[in-house]
Amino acid sequence: NINENITKDGRKIVCEWFNTPIVNAKGQVTGIESLCEDITEKRRAEDEIKLKNTLLITQQEASIDGIFAIDGKIISINQRFIELWGLSPEVSPAESVESILQIMLDQLVDPAHFLSIKEYLQEHNEESSNNEAVLKDGRIFESYSAPMFGQENQYYGRVWWFRDITARKNSEELIWKQANFDTLTGLANRQMLHDRLNQEIKKAHRAKQRVALLFLDLDQFKDVNDTLGHHVGDNLLKETAKRLTSYVRDGDTVCRLGGDEFTIILGGLESASNVERVANDLLTKLAQPYYLELEKIYISTSIGITFYPEDASEPEEMIKNADQAMYAAKKKGRNCFQYFTPSMQKTALSRMSMIKDLRAALPGKQFELYYQPIVELASSNIHKGEALLRWQHPEKGMISPDHFIPIAEETRMIMEIGNWVFYEAVRQTIQWRSSCNPEFQVSINTSPVQYLNEDFSIQEWLTHLQSLGRSAQSLIAVEITEGLLMESMGRITDKLLMFRDAGIQVSLDDFGTGYSSLSYLKKFDIDYIKIDRSFVRNLHPGGDDMALCEAIIVMAHKLGLKVIAEGIETAEQKELLFTAGCDYGQGYLFSPPVAANEFEKLLIE
Repeated sequence: NINENITKDGRKIVCEWFNTPIVNAKGQVTGIESLCEDITEKRRAEDEIKLKNTLLITQQEASIDGIFAIDGKIISINQRFIELWGLSPEVSPAESVESILQIMLDQLVDPAHFLSIKEYLQEHNEESSNNEAVLKDGRIFESYSAPMFGQENQYYGRVWWFRDITARKNSEELIWKQANFDTLTGLANRQMLHDRLNQEIKKAHRAKQRVALLFLDLDQFKDVNDTLGHHVGDNLLKETAKRLTSYVRDGDTVCRLGGDEFTIILGGLESASNVERVANDLLTKLAQPYYLELEKIYISTSIGITFYPEDASEPEEMIKNADQAMYAAKKKGRNCFQYFTPSMQKTALSRMSMIKDLRAALPGKQFELYYQPIVELASSNIHKGEALLRWQHPEKGMISPDHFIPIAEETRMIMEIGNWVFYEAVRQTIQWRSSCNPEFQVSINTSPVQYLNEDFSIQEWLTHLQSLGRSAQSLIAVEITEGLLMESMGRITDKLLMFRDAGIQVSLDDFGTGYSSLSYLKKFDIDYIKIDRSFVRNLHPGGDDMALCEAIIVMAHKLGLKVIAEGIETAEQKELLFTAGCDYGQGYLFSPPVAANEFEKLLIE
């Protein structure tokens, strides 16, 4: 009998009563002897044990880990373990360890590895382990095992914890891929390039071999984006990546650095002789047409090549060298490859210096417009002038446009410079119309880059001209290249038609050096054709150039176009062109390009 009692001092005690009968000599029960034992502390200890066991069971069942405790037999197994391994819900500690182990092994990709760990821990029961187990269904478990020892260091068995870390692993893999691989093409990115290149350099150093780095840039890729849309451009990059990876060896690394720039690491080279064949094959492979969204696209590639150890010993230095060599291939005419040479470093530094100086030229008011007269051959009167940009560098003096215009186009600084040329030419033309000739007109050169750039707003130009009055449209004529006319797609077409609709005259520069279609001349209402100076230079009666000039003049007149001949340097050239019916002439015979104040003197004479 157990009951609770309250003592006089208010304490609560638990008593266990033992009743013993009192028996006399005759075997008769004469009474009962009752003994009371205070079991308060014993009951408290038992309650604490129960609470701990309840807490332990609750924790075990609430755990995200599958827990499995064994000592030859199953000591404990929680519901999460049953779920993770797909065991029968009715499994109990009476189940054999061997049967559960076999179910686990059947699901593992590498059961032998797990079994070896288990056997090792059986022989070294004082040790713990932490491993990963990959299941055939793609899940990944983290497994941890630790021995159970009592206070007297007696061994009670072993506990195994299993946690499903598949989501975490997938997330880590995704983060790693995002950090090391290009999301568009799946190729290695710049960070991975450094790592792989460093590994190849170390291997080549040990084996006394070479490493080649090829730097590829798709020629005029921006035109694809601008004319067909970025989604087509993205598909072109994906297809390029497939072509590159399908060509190289399994051990080679293809990377996309960004935009339309790719690199290929060729490691383990005994000599450099095979690289030229690889480069030529790549040029051929990438020049094959791309069929994207019903479009047949042709694109070429420029390739720069550098070697370890001849050219560089560090990854970043190799990348820089290959980039410089690629740029040299671009300057050679594109669709070719170029090996790195030490002189390229000097060229690259000079180009960087030019870019830096060019950024300061416009705000520093270092640009100036020179003007060259365009003369009516029949009257020798100056009909209009062509505005030509000049850069007066404060330290280097006059810098030729041939040197800085290509860099301005590559860096897109031509956009801001082109706007300055327009506004300055308009201002100067208004002044000359007021002081010299009310019909005078200036033509300005425009870059293809301007038309391909979304930031080029012809409407701003037109609005400015409209604000100057009704006749302001005739202040300015624009000159475009023959190549731009052939690329007249999408926004290029829209911009050319805006000039036409606004009544601004358009001259087609360097005519005869490109492949323009005659239909385009009428489509965009071209007003003037400028015969390229290469046809005028060697002009003489009965020559091929004379025949070409005559044909161009007749064709233009039939189409209602006026003709300007560039590069006239002799009176004979002028006379021949006039006799052939050429309308206007431009060249050193009349005047070289001169500053505005000098040009004004020509207008007054």
